[in-house]
Amino acid sequence: MDQLLETASDLIPREAKSHAQAAVFESNGQEDQTAFPCPLKETEAISALKAVVAVVLTTVADLQDGHEARRISLNVERAACSLFAAYLSMIDDMWKANQM
Repeated sequence: MDQLLETASDLIPREAKSHAQAAVFESNGQEDQTAFPCPLKETEAISALKAVVAVVLTTVADLQDGHEARRISLNVERAACSLFAAYLSMIDDMWKANQM
């Protein structure tokens, strides 16, 4: 997530960056096991993206409710499942692997 925040540093409000240290990644399984093994590191990428979304939403909540210490926890298996849902979706009887 740190690399993502650094790469997009001019796109993310500086108020949001203070919440980035509060983000904690959690897993239901063993730490050395991957939920969806893939050489492209999709689980790590989607987890980092979801964490950045949570950090920005925490900043929005601060604007509404005032600055509070908040805990941001992200389950990596659930984040990967949200990505996996895109592979299972069908539109007009076509799914991601269909060729044009």
